[in-house]
Amino acid sequence: MTANESGGKLTRNEAFYTVEMDGNTLLYRPTSQNAVHLDSVASLIWKMCDGTRTAEELAGELAEIYPESANTVKSDVLETVEMLLQSGAISAGGA
Repeated sequence: MTANESGGKLTRNEAFYTVEMDGNTLLYRPTSQNAVHLDSVASLIWKMCDGTRTAEELAGELAEIYPESANTVKSDVLETVEMLLQSGAISAGGA
């Protein structure tokens, strides 16, 4: 399922440990030895996946935060959400 197809509210997988440094975040899941590095924007997206927003809603909010990048925000958010979904770091629940 892709970020576009899910349409569900995005929720962090709390099985991942997080380490933050200089605006970046390292997500690590010991049971799978899976690690994911997030830059500052991807870290913000991860933090916003609290079960209250869809990928589209995230993109809308971030376009307001970063108006100078509004033209690319949606594709960047969807790409990041897709990566987080594939890594198991987030899930998309019911809409």
